[in-house]
Amino acid sequence: DSVAEKDRDKLANCDAESKCVPDKLIRNGGNSAPKTCRAGGGIEGRCQSLCLADIAKDAQNLSQGICDAGELCAPCYDARTGEPTAACTTTCDAAKEPAPNFCALNYDATPLVDPAKFDACPASLCGAAPAHCVDADSVGEKDRDKLATCDGDRLCVPDELLRSGGNKAPKACTAFDGKAEGRCQSLCLPDIAAEGDSLERGPVCSEFEKCAPCFNPKTGEDSGACSTTCDAPVAPPYVFSNCCEDRARCVPTSTIPQAKRGSFIDPAKECQANTLCVPDEYVEDPDFTAPSCTTDDTKAPGACVSTCLDGVATPPSAYQGLIPAAGKPDADCTPGKYCVPCKVSLGGAEIDFFGDILGITNTKACDKN
Repeated sequence: DSVAEKDRDKLANCDAESKCVPDKLIRNGGNSAPKTCRAGGGIEGRCQSLCLADIAKDAQNLSQGICDAGELCAPCYDARTGEPTAACTTTCDAAKEPAPNFCALNYDATPLVDPAKFDACPASLCGAAPAHCVDADSVGEKDRDKLATCDGDRLCVPDELLRSGGNKAPKACTAFDGKAEGRCQSLCLPDIAAEGDSLERGPVCSEFEKCAPCFNPKTGEDSGACSTTCDAPVAPPYVFSNCCEDRARCVPTSTIPQAKRGSFIDPAKECQANTLCVPDEYVEDPDFTAPSCTTDDTKAPGACVSTCLDGVATPPSAYQGLIPAAGKPDADCTPGKYCVPCKVSLGGAEIDFFGDILGITNTKACDKN
């Protein structure tokens, strides 16, 4: 009852009837300005006791600096919102400096948070990429879903994001053979890691980053890679153009694994140089597996494969008429797909459906990816 009602929530409980009040506040009744210090990022701050609930909660993100034992330097302004904090707003105190431009601070020289204070993220999450595990509560709620989980209560945050609190624009790059504006993003971010080889690193990104496009090239929607507090896209969206009767899209060859390039053709020459015509299902899901089917003529097991793939709509001339299911639809498959048998044979010798090579049994139609 001896603590002002407006201040009670700032203090920890000793028990149901009493609050834990730092000795300095008991002595001066809150009528003396705390010692001035420099918080992370070089921001003006005040030395505040670890007995204060907000300081204890954010302790891992604060440094002691010139403060006394049991105190940490709390910033006058919140780096996430730019708004004043309670650290410098008391009866006898106020911030002496205006709110800084958080987008212009030198976080390399004076980081908001020192990544070395935390445990490194497990190698299973992102290899040797520089990232550390922090309490989920210290990460903005809107950003938590973008991060991998170290364990039940901690998230894996790339060091660049830790140092700046997300207030530093990522390095600009160009994706898809220089066609799309992008930003260098850490492989520790699940969305970036999931793209695998479909994203290029480019000449400006580090070995632990990929160049993520500002806009989803499949839909033209904002990807979020370039839309942050201190960043925004400059160029218009780059979107894959359509091909194969709008059932496929022209994808830069450099983003397609070498082993798969031979399956993608452009018979109508709809795509530009250095791009290949890739069926929509593979663009949407690089791990796509063609659904199973049974060929009408021979009742052989097969897979429903897009006629936009090489050799499906028109088999190699040497095999025309010899592969029963090729060149005609099947009841099990949707329009634009034919039921291609998993294996075929010719005069006792088995062949590769996609490649004019005798002696290979697998057509690859039923293989994953």
